[in-house]
Amino acid sequence: MKELKRAVILFTRVPEPGKTKTRLMPACTPEECAAIHTDFLRRIAKEAGDVYADLRVYATPSVEDPAFRKLFPRGAQFFRQEGEDLGVRMERALEETLKDSYDAAVLVGTDLPELTAEDFRCAFRILEQKDVVLGPTGDGGYWLIGLTAPNHAPFEPKEYGVGSVFEKTLDGIRAAGLTVGTVRTLDDVDTPEDLDAYRERARRKRAGELPFPKTELPADVRLSVIIPSYNEMTTLPTLLPQLEPYRDGVSAWKDRIEFLFADGGSTDGTVEYLTEQGWPVLQTAKGRANQMNEAALQTTGDVLFFLHCDSEVPPDFPEEIFEVLKTREAGCFGIDYRTGGLGMKVNAVYANRVRLRRQHIMFGDQGIFLTRDLLQKAGMFPPLPLMEDLQLSLSLRDMGVVPGLTKHRIYTSPRRHPDKNFFKQMISLHQYPELRKLYRNGAPMEEIVRRYKDIR
Repeated sequence: MKELKRAVILFTRVPEPGKTKTRLMPACTPEECAAIHTDFLRRIAKEAGDVYADLRVYATPSVEDPAFRKLFPRGAQFFRQEGEDLGVRMERALEETLKDSYDAAVLVGTDLPELTAEDFRCAFRILEQKDVVLGPTGDGGYWLIGLTAPNHAPFEPKEYGVGSVFEKTLDGIRAAGLTVGTVRTLDDVDTPEDLDAYRERARRKRAGELPFPKTELPADVRLSVIIPSYNEMTTLPTLLPQLEPYRDGVSAWKDRIEFLFADGGSTDGTVEYLTEQGWPVLQTAKGRANQMNEAALQTTGDVLFFLHCDSEVPPDFPEEIFEVLKTREAGCFGIDYRTGGLGMKVNAVYANRVRLRRQHIMFGDQGIFLTRDLLQKAGMFPPLPLMEDLQLSLSLRDMGVVPGLTKHRIYTSPRRHPDKNFFKQMISLHQYPELRKLYRNGAPMEEIVRRYKDIR
């Protein structure tokens, strides 16, 4: 199997008082501006050093300063930026890198003190499936662009400080017939106001507080229940009766809840059965991330709840969701099994007490819910064939989001582990931490997919 060659391109000025981070003046002295820039460079260099990729630093006006080079890990490569404007310089850097035998490259600037190694990993994962990856900023620009071929991004002349850059770039990429994915939204630090906001977020994170001021949900808040499906004729007869009271007016939620099944090409009659029963179905390409993202774009709810077909929801599940959302922006129900034996019970305890409460990791079978705005800030579900729920959780965790847990659990099917022998179950369940470790260590996605047993 070919080992992918990847590069992180860091675009920067050499920190010099009076010439770097000048938009922070006069709130900061020239020397303070240079010190802040130096600190940001150290942070990003450290995170890039934890990624399985080469670091290429493109700097201006020169890259020869020994003190500047010492900011970066051993093995970093240094180049001088060339070109009359920022777009041309970025295009040249990406083109040079990809022509230098690299399979994928991502480019970032230096105004990103909250950038993490996980952001880079997520971007490279997306480039295993897409031609281009972008990372939007809160002001309408983008903080990351990644490519797999030098002609995969139309760098036309743009005003790079204007709030429509991200959308125009996205439109240009799609118009060229290329596929594109996005990573989470990050805020760059250019102005004194940006710096104050960053320091406040850092303070809140250290204190374990919620990362964003809580915005009250509207009184008529709507809930969209999104259910990815693929060959689910064995589970639908159990699932649909649980949801019918909310659809058919028995519940007070009738006018504030919508359902959408996102089917990935079922061949067992799933779509026909759902249609006959009057349930809305969106037909998409197979791939749970793609199915859920497409459905999210088609729905109208303020809150999105992603539910698996083999789940049993507790009574009044919308109330439980919104109880959590009084204090959090995301959460899940936790998981349990009505059948399956001791091994499955052990797995449920680990999922709810360790993965969620300590590591802040949610998985799809736990019933993930979050605000629509937060999903968009996180870059949607990454377009991966597996681990899309893990990567979403990692992105949310890097944003400082601590998910909440509902009072009651979702019961899910142990269909992936039919053997009720405890020791055989534990051996089977051990597959998942192994796959997650491979993922976090940057193993090729095709290797992870090969090891994962698709039971449908």
